[in-house]
Amino acid sequence: MAIISSYPTVVAEANDLLIGTKVTNTGTIINPTKTFRVQEVVNSALGYTVYTAGLINAGATAPTPNVLKNNTGGTFTWSRTSTGLFVVTIAGITVDTTKVAIFQCANADLNIGARIINPTTINVEQFSSGGGGYVDIMAAGTTIEFRIYS
Repeated sequence: MAIISSYPTVVAEANDLLIGTKVTNTGTIINPTKTFRVQEVVNSALGYTVYTAGLINAGATAPTPNVLKNNTGGTFTWSRTSTGLFVVTIAGITVDTTKVAIFQCANADLNIGARIINPTTINVEQFSSGGGGYVDIMAAGTTIEFRIYS
């Protein structure tokens, strides 16, 4: 038997393994010892995965995301369709459109809005708070978060 206090204390990372007991009753194996990934435990406890990014854009280009966290297992690709209108294409995961929450924060005198269109597409709009219509400017401090609930 190991003495637990003899092991070093470290900060857990997403792919680190934990030892635990999975409560089951299959008739032959009852409550077997298993390993669990830290990220899987966190996702299960929270009930959602998340894509969070800071956005910067100037001119007729797609926003450049600075991905702060993406534990969804999917890839989020940004493109521009016209002035102030952008599309986020999701690949690698299946998204239930009824279980997505979107949080956004614009900076300066701007607003940002987003809505999920289908399991692979989210539309994002950037517009002036002063009624100036759609604009191709995302100032530093603009952020967006997609929470995908299980």
